[in-house]
Amino acid sequence: MTAPAIDSTSLARCSGWPNKARSVVSMTLGSDTPATSELEEVQNLRALGITVVSSSGNSGEGHIGFPSAYEPVIGVGSTDSSKNVPSFSSGGMYNLDDYDVTKGQTSWEDPQVSPYIVAPGENVWSASYWDEDSLTRMSGTSMAAPHVSGIVALMLANNPDLTPDQIEYVLREGATDAVGVP
Repeated sequence: MTAPAIDSTSLARCSGWPNKARSVVSMTLGSDTPATSELEEVQNLRALGITVVSSSGNSGEGHIGFPSAYEPVIGVGSTDSSKNVPSFSSGGMYNLDDYDVTKGQTSWEDPQVSPYIVAPGENVWSASYWDEDSLTRMSGTSMAAPHVSGIVALMLANNPDLTPDQIEYVLREGATDAVGVP
């Protein structure tokens, strides 16, 4: 059984959505280097009032993954049941001058810190890839990002006028500290 997926090339189709109500796009994909077209599509979504959430990757501390590390994206790392950040959860800092794509982003904070937030991502019950009728426990930031996307969807269901900036503020202010996160 194959399910449709959003990847960085299909973001363009998302930016054509009618803006009748605020929305959230949740992505679990990644690259080691930023791409101009990907950044432009994320910015287009944000300009439409669409909140973009992306997993940060599973390459560990010091690894920066895109699109989660773009400022207009809510990058999501992983925690375990004790609020510890597992060794696989990617994150770190980068300077805007480190990449040609991000050099011209004068309105962004410099340096950038990724991920923006962490959520449960270790031993999470998920649909099984191997058996469409069963569940399995999985770990990774791809398990964590849907938790945040779900919270965003619930926030928008309660107040459809929330902007992505307001959503980020509420997430940041409502979060508790994870162990091992600066």
